[in-house]
Amino acid sequence: MEESKSPESITSMFNNVENNGAPWAFPAADRGKWIEELNA
Repeated sequence: MEESKSPESITSMFNNVENNGAPWAFPAADRGKWIEELNA
């Protein structure tokens, strides 16, 4: 798997899923912060 060839965006997404459990590059505890920013 370390030698696989795929576009960087796909590799990044898979790394995020592996590290964060989701395709986003931030932890689950921070996923709701956008709502706080929206209501500010």
